[in-house]
Amino acid sequence: MRILTKEESQYIDRMAPEKYGIPLGYLMENAGSDVAQVLANHYKGAKSILFLSGNGNNGADGLVAARHLMELEIPVCIYLFGESQKGSQLFKEQLHMVKQLGIAIYTSLDDIPWHTIWAVVEGLIGTGMKGELRFQMKEVIEIVQSQCELYSISKWSIDIPAGVNANTGEVFHSSFKADYTITFGATKQGVCLYPGKEYAGNVIVKPLGIPFEKVLQNYQAYHNTWGLDIRLIETLLRPRSAIAHKGRNGHTLVIGGSNGMIGAPLMAGEASVHSGAGKTTVAVPDDCLRTLQNKVMPEVMTASFRSVSDIMDLVKDKSVLALGPGLGRREETAQIVLEFLAAYDGPIVLDADAFYALGDMANGETNGVLQSRSHPAIMTPHLGEFSRLTGRSILDIQKNYVQSARDFAIAQHVVLVLKGIPSLVALPNGTIYINMAGNSGMGTGGMGDVLTGMIAAFVAQGYEVNEAALIGTFLHSYTADRLGTKKLWGYTPSDVSVRVGSVISELLSPSLNV
Repeated sequence: MRILTKEESQYIDRMAPEKYGIPLGYLMENAGSDVAQVLANHYKGAKSILFLSGNGNNGADGLVAARHLMELEIPVCIYLFGESQKGSQLFKEQLHMVKQLGIAIYTSLDDIPWHTIWAVVEGLIGTGMKGELRFQMKEVIEIVQSQCELYSISKWSIDIPAGVNANTGEVFHSSFKADYTITFGATKQGVCLYPGKEYAGNVIVKPLGIPFEKVLQNYQAYHNTWGLDIRLIETLLRPRSAIAHKGRNGHTLVIGGSNGMIGAPLMAGEASVHSGAGKTTVAVPDDCLRTLQNKVMPEVMTASFRSVSDIMDLVKDKSVLALGPGLGRREETAQIVLEFLAAYDGPIVLDADAFYALGDMANGETNGVLQSRSHPAIMTPHLGEFSRLTGRSILDIQKNYVQSARDFAIAQHVVLVLKGIPSLVALPNGTIYINMAGNSGMGTGGMGDVLTGMIAAFVAQGYEVNEAALIGTFLHSYTADRLGTKKLWGYTPSDVSVRVGSVISELLSPSLNV
């Protein structure tokens, strides 16, 4: 699923007529027709559909939809916001048409018979918002939303709800909160990020009639942004060969653990087993080995280490290394991590306390430690850890969430899995995937350790690091969503780990319901 920024959407609107001879009026007719069809499919009863129309092209989309609904004999009416004579040319043309057709038009909210309205369709501003909403628009939105609540009126937005930043998902005071948002060609980035995602409700994507790939190929500021969803994962997952064996399915080595933190590498190791790695070994410091052996599942092998040379010996015959879960933050441990990273060039997943050793990568002496690797490292920080790695505040990162992840992945030449709401996967070439799965029940200790083990398991099985990060990140959240349908609170990281194998089986064999 493609995701567009505000600038990319505006570039498409500009290039469609200039370079490809596709009039904006043609695209508008497609958009309005799609809005009408979606509304008609949901329409119930004999009440009216009210369009809130600004005087730009977003409002004009609504006017087109009103005209098409009139043809379907569904009652419609329009509330006009702003001065019509100052509107866009396409808006003026569409307004003339609906006036000629005799569609009821209101300029005062007080005149609207709210008890006769089934749905309100907001087309006040679209992606063209600059800064905060104007006071008059805030006032209109507040009144409309209070009436919708009073009369149980369904709320819809065209393209993106008024007041939601199309790039960051930031929401301004008195933004329109929709039950459904109908968008065209591709989802806008702002409705994939919180809090914008909450304000968009259910997003319905309809075709626009222009090939975005073709138009965007010459756009210099263009970066690929995609939704990480089940359709993508189904194209990446590969069925196992009938003659696969444990050697062919790879060997994961998890390095972590410290006194009081044995559970972290243990969960990562068990997640590796459940995600299909042929063999899994968990190695902990010497003084923690006995504790690990008393708790570990029988399918996981154990080992211990004291020094970098011990770890180098352990990793020799392994397919992938997961480094960091529960490792601790002692200075000697941090030194071991840095020495090992300088010596080891194989596939690696970094998590948790490994980031403590790296510190501020942008400004500190560790800058460049990962850039020259033949296999880009996979890094899985949460926002607090990412803040330390970048030397930036969490608030600053959240304001520029997608771009922050993209810049870091490019600069450090890593595959970044930024754990947040939603999680992002940023590739070294700047491509971003926004995770469409996940729920609030995942906010519990150990969930990140399970993710690390899952990603490592897919690397062990022969997936490229980019693929492993995408598959592991999505399946981790998607499995949690499956658990969340019955138990949104209180399911554990181990529940996700145990369930993931069944979820993979269902995706590879849809007829199964395991």
